Amino acid sequence: GNCAQRVPERALELVTRAHEQGVELEDKTWVYSQLIHSLGRVKRLADAEKLFAESLVVVYEKEGQVPRVLFQRMVEACGMCGEMERALDYADEMAAVFGSQSADHREDESLVGHLISAAFSSRSRAAASRLLDWLTEEVPKSDGSVGRRHSLLDDHYKQLIRLFGRVNNADKALTVLQMMRDDVGATTAAYNTVLGGLGSNFDTAAATQIFDEMRRGENGAPPPDVQTFNAMIDVHGRARQLEEAFGYFRMMSDDDHRLEPNAHSYARLIAACALSKRLSDAEAVFAEMKRQRMRPNEQVYRELIKAAGKRKDSERAWQLWDEMLDEYFIVPT
Repeated sequence: GNCAQRVPERALELVTRAHEQGVELEDKTWVYSQLIHSLGRVKRLADAEKLFAESLVVVYEKEGQVPRVLFQRMVEACGMCGEMERALDYADEMAAVFGSQSADHREDESLVGHLISAAFSSRSRAAASRLLDWLTEEVPKSDGSVGRRHSLLDDHYKQLIRLFGRVNNADKALTVLQMMRDDVGATTAAYNTVLGGLGSNFDTAAATQIFDEMRRGENGAPPPDVQTFNAMIDVHGRARQLEEAFGYFRMMSDDDHRLEPNAHSYARLIAACALSKRLSDAEAVFAEMKRQRMRPNEQVYRELIKAAGKRKDSERAWQLWDEMLDEYFIVPT
């Protein structure tokens, strides 16, 4: 077990030696599970697949059944290697052997998590879309009914939304948000995750549409919170729409919303100023933050130091660095 976590080759040698010396390993399922996981972690998928095929024979001969965990480990290994299609192939094989859903829902939840991780590793739009199609496919159930292949939890929906944000597919992110809203109810955090993805894609029009929906409470949308406004500042800042970014910053504390900006709000606004090359405005925002007795965080100083770099002001950059360390005792990452 220790070798599998650190040196997979040594663990494999120990298994081989045990076979040669006639030592019967008591828990073969656990041994193979550990080895498959460790090989996936070091990106040796071909070796993991070879070991998996061997494990099916050995464990079945010993225990009379094939443990579900070995299939899950292969799905996980494919995910760590960024092989989305192979991960789905093993998930399909597992469904064929054990049925489309486990009696233990925690096992299905774990499988979905591994598949989403695989899609993240692939960084591919096609892989993300393929996963969503696979998860939502209508399949026969053990009771004779037909339904979605897997039930998705709140956390699964949020992970999928982040996934489509990562691969810059705003339409799919919105589709998942709609599914979540119809299925389990969409939280403010889920809406904010969609807005964050739209920021990466500079899609201010879609972000504004979602924000207006939240503000008006349409389609059961939750009201915006501070993180919602931070996301709107960010999406407009990235799109170099600085006036709009300032507008959302001011709107946050107006009579309709009565929300207090936090350190992240100021950091997003400072970043927006720097992106629009309005470096004096970035310093003005920082000065206003201090007047409001708001404690700066590392993100604020990071954006200010970047802004100082843009104007080639190394003296100001070092001044900010010393202030961060000596006045606010922030340990830089």
